[in-house]
Amino acid sequence: MYYSELKELYEKISSTPKRLEKVKTLSEFLKNLKGNESETIYLLFGRVYPLYRGEKLGINDKLIINVISKAFGAEISSVISEWK
Repeated sequence: MYYSELKELYEKISSTPKRLEKVKTLSEFLKNLKGNESETIYLLFGRVYPLYRGEKLGINDKLIINVISKAFGAEISSVISEWK
């Protein structure tokens, strides 16, 4: 699975306030997963690793804010306000 497919799923889910529609969209996405795509499930939960591994990426909020600011050419203050 490509990350672009997951991005499209996130966009569809965030574009509707209807809970049942979100559930339907997610269930259709999960039905189309092929084989063992546990990494996709972790990403859906906002994780990179399963909880039992206890690993951390070591990336703090300030670094993420700086990366987003540079990637999109946005002011750090606007990134922080959107982050909150």
